[in-house]
Amino acid sequence: MSGSVAMLFQALVLLSPEAPLEVSAPPAAAAVEPLVTESPVDESPVDEPAPAPPVDGAGPEAEVPPPAQEVVPPLLAEVPEPVDTEVARPVALTAPWSSSTAYVLPQGRLEVGVFQPLCYGLGHNLELSTRPLLDLLMPSLAVKKAWLGFGGAVVATRHNLMYPTGLLLALSREGTGGIIAHDTRVPHILALNNEVYLTLPVARRHRLTAKVGLMLAMSVGRSTLTTIDLPLVLPRTAAYTEHVSGAFGFDLEGPLGRSFTYGFDLDLFMMNSGTSTFAVESSGVVGFVVSADFRVQAGVKVAYSELPFGSLTWVLPQADLIWAF
Repeated sequence: MSGSVAMLFQALVLLSPEAPLEVSAPPAAAAVEPLVTESPVDESPVDEPAPAPPVDGAGPEAEVPPPAQEVVPPLLAEVPEPVDTEVARPVALTAPWSSSTAYVLPQGRLEVGVFQPLCYGLGHNLELSTRPLLDLLMPSLAVKKAWLGFGGAVVATRHNLMYPTGLLLALSREGTGGIIAHDTRVPHILALNNEVYLTLPVARRHRLTAKVGLMLAMSVGRSTLTTIDLPLVLPRTAAYTEHVSGAFGFDLEGPLGRSFTYGFDLDLFMMNSGTSTFAVESSGVVGFVVSADFRVQAGVKVAYSELPFGSLTWVLPQADLIWAF
């Protein structure tokens, strides 16, 4: 009986639709893992660069500006000419120790030497000068005016009015010091010497001065005065008898180191005389500047003159002490 029940149960299982037939498959092979393991991929989002802001308020669809053009330098002809600062700068018309140049003394400055005239700066580019010792016999007064300066040059004029009658009378005697015949009748003479100066700067602190002079003279009264035929004297007194004489020349001066100076001059005198027509003088001096108000100078002077009896040359030493106040 028990065998019948077992066969019946097995038949019911085979006839049931929900009981699939199980077929056993062979066992699957085990998966083999690779030897090289791959690193995990980072799948996090990547930050993208922010868009550039628009230029000058232009929108995203603004046009791209064209590339900048190459700057071409201007032609040489278009470059402005440099300003000449030397010409534009005003030129000083005053300077100390100015007796042989176109410069005048500053206002209030006084200079005097044993042989050099006494000079005084009046201001307004004016200078007065005279010779105190010689004025006792030949009163004189000179005015120098510096007119203008340009490009470093200075132009001035000097006018010297003199009355030489007293000096000529003192020299008209016999014996020592008499160079005019004692019986000469000397008239009243008034002479005016006019000079034009042009001073130019040469190198550094050196000055070249060109000068032209014309002396005019007039006399009153009877006269038997003749020319005084001596070097140095004749060129300066020829106009007393001939009424006119001229001169021109140049001076060069400058420093020699810190305490020494030099000076050189050359002058040619022209005279309106049949027997004496010209004279030449030249001198060279070296000065020692003791201070801003005192200096000493010494040198030599050579004077050549054509005279009625021939030519004559003198070579003379010269020295001077000059003070300033």
